[in-house]
Amino acid sequence: MKYISVKYYPVLIITLGIYKMLEHLQWLPHSLLNNYFEDLLAMPLILGTALLFQRNIVYNNEKHCLSKTQLIIATLLLSLFFEVYLPFKSTDYVQDGFDVICYISGTVFFYYLMNHPSSQKSTVLPFLREKI
Repeated sequence: MKYISVKYYPVLIITLGIYKMLEHLQWLPHSLLNNYFEDLLAMPLILGTALLFQRNIVYNNEKHCLSKTQLIIATLLLSLFFEVYLPFKSTDYVQDGFDVICYISGTVFFYYLMNHPSSQKSTVLPFLREKI
């Protein structure tokens, strides 16, 4: 199986940027895409950021991967915060069980396709490595 790997993390960021631009221009129809696309991208982007940070700054080890426990805790915390706490505190937020399904799906996507040891030296944050 060929993995997407964290080196394709910028593709997710660009995809989100294009989506937000289309949303701003109101070129997106009101559909499932409009309601859940950001929720699907949330966990791969958050976990990808965490993994890049840990690989390049914390452990300085390209082979480091996030554990299943870390992934479960991150998904649980995000779900509880956005789907329980915020709707309880403000009427601006709405509980939606499908959001939780999207967070879980995004975590599964990250686990199987991105959370693998890097096969080559990263050049994402080399300037930070030298200063630390």
